[in-house]
Amino acid sequence: MNEICKTVTSQKGKVKLNIHGFLLVKESSVENTYYWSCEKKRSENCPGHAVTIFSNGSHFLKKTAKHEHSPQASSSEVAVIVECIKQQARETHDSPAQIIQNNIASVDKNLVSNMPSKDALCMRIKHIRSSEMLPQPQTLDKVDVPLPFQYTLKEELFLIRDSQVGLGWVLIFTTKTNVQH
Repeated sequence: MNEICKTVTSQKGKVKLNIHGFLLVKESSVENTYYWSCEKKRSENCPGHAVTIFSNGSHFLKKTAKHEHSPQASSSEVAVIVECIKQQARETHDSPAQIIQNNIASVDKNLVSNMPSKDALCMRIKHIRSSEMLPQPQTLDKVDVPLPFQYTLKEELFLIRDSQVGLGWVLIFTTKTNVQH
């Protein structure tokens, strides 16, 4: 059993193993040996499990036990599509609707019915984007304008004045060329 197992990323960013249409979650590991159990272990009392050896960046199937339910190949395909949606949310500024449309446009209708709702996908995109945002400053003295935002694309100074006036803070954004006009 030297079959290479495919991995998919769960909604929580954990690795799941796809073995013959069954999704398994990691139970434990000892050095390069990984122990996996069926994702339906708790919900359906499935005894399905597997043992893999991790080598050269891949999981090699060592042994597996039977499941008490039929495989659902669409689960792993849905997980891959959802992961693509999440990756695009991190890398682009496209609207959630556009990201979702780009990823499900060419998907089989039967698979689309197993996808999370558009509202749920939108919520995931918004959650990903909000979790990766920098924290909002709580006081004015914590406001820090990053260096790239202090200059225009033509390398002209854009942040002309950054000073405290009394209890307030004044930031003046303009270029010398704009002031001269």
